[in-house]
Amino acid sequence: MNSYLPLKTQIQRRTELYSIHRETHRENFSSEGAWIGPFARDNVAHSREWLWHAIAFLDGDKQDAALGNTLITATPNMPNHFNSLTAAQILLHYHDVVTDQARNYLIRLMNDGMAESVDFSLAITGVNNFSAMRALFFATASQVLDLYEVPYIHKSIPEVYNRYRLRQFGRNVLVLMEKQLERTRLAEEYNTTNYSPITLMAISEISRWIQDKQSVDAAARIERRLWEEWFAFYHPRLRQQSGPHARANLCDTVAHASNWKTVWALLGLDGETRVQDLLYPPQRGGVMLPAGDASGQQCEVCWLLRAEYRVPQDLLEAAMARTFPYSMQATYEWQGQGFQRKD
Repeated sequence: MNSYLPLKTQIQRRTELYSIHRETHRENFSSEGAWIGPFARDNVAHSREWLWHAIAFLDGDKQDAALGNTLITATPNMPNHFNSLTAAQILLHYHDVVTDQARNYLIRLMNDGMAESVDFSLAITGVNNFSAMRALFFATASQVLDLYEVPYIHKSIPEVYNRYRLRQFGRNVLVLMEKQLERTRLAEEYNTTNYSPITLMAISEISRWIQDKQSVDAAARIERRLWEEWFAFYHPRLRQQSGPHARANLCDTVAHASNWKTVWALLGLDGETRVQDLLYPPQRGGVMLPAGDASGQQCEVCWLLRAEYRVPQDLLEAAMARTFPYSMQATYEWQGQGFQRKD
């Protein structure tokens, strides 16, 4: 798959961004890894942020990596699907940087999230950020972990998982995702500027870093379909996504610095806009952030941009040459999860 932006340049941009992130947040943590910066980080949604910050610090020098390891062991172990996945990604990318103590804690986070991942993998209906995250979790776990036990929450007999079984779980998730893309043109969770980038990130990680060929081949096919969808909704003159979307977050509906916008900026597809212009610090009058909480979005971007994105050149060229008026029609399916209005 050809790339619009050479991976070398993409990595250089990410390295520069991580350096800015470290300088921005170094003083926001105590020597023990406690958060002492602005805005309280005291609920389950915040617990994942320690690991997201840690990625940027592990990517630095020895002193930075020391703080990154501290942040890992200080991560609140509150049950959520992001902690177990990010723990797996850190072991994949920084296995030679983490200390034994940090490694053991990352393994604990993965083990504590295993039962939820297994249960979720049996109920996947299509392509969304969670199914992609589960596929990456299992594929990565099959490479970084050996044999271990996971007691189910409902007190059944502990199941033993080895690398083979974890690999099969990941393969099965990818099969279910591809089956949904055979039924419809769009992903189940389509054109969302918050969640579609997470889906693409997870699938890109599989196609780039996982050693199992069957998983890589499936991920590459899904990856191209996701890019097809992104470009189908893209307005090259406005440099914005257009049309309907399946799901949105606050940062999608009121903020410029959405996950989609930061990926686009990293890849040079948003003109002269740089990720640091969006977030470090936001340019006055140019960017809005929900509740003004820059740190939460900054650390999520560190996680999101750890992947290496490969843009299909043919899809990019077709989108940039698009003439207007332009319309597209596509099918999708949604299984009815989520909130329903009663009025």
